[in-house]
Amino acid sequence: MLLLRSQVQELALSLLAGLDADERAVFVAHDLDELAAPEIAEVLQIPINTVYSRLRRARTRFESAARKLAARETR
Repeated sequence: MLLLRSQVQELALSLLAGLDADERAVFVAHDLDELAAPEIAEVLQIPINTVYSRLRRARTRFESAARKLAARETR
C-alpha cells in the first residue's frame, strides 16, 4: 500500500512538473491547498479572472497528460 502511494505521488509530481509555472502555482493553491480563487489572486497579486483562466488551462493540461500516460500504460 505504501509503495502504491509513493508511485501515485511520483506520478502526480511528474504531471505537475509538465505544467507552466504560473498555471502550476494556481492549480496547486486551489486544488491541493484548497485556497479560494480570491485568496489566490491576492497572494499572487493577479486579477481573479487570471486565476480562473490559469486554473482552467492547468486542469485541462493535467488531465490531458494523465490520459496520455494512462493510454501508454494500457498498451
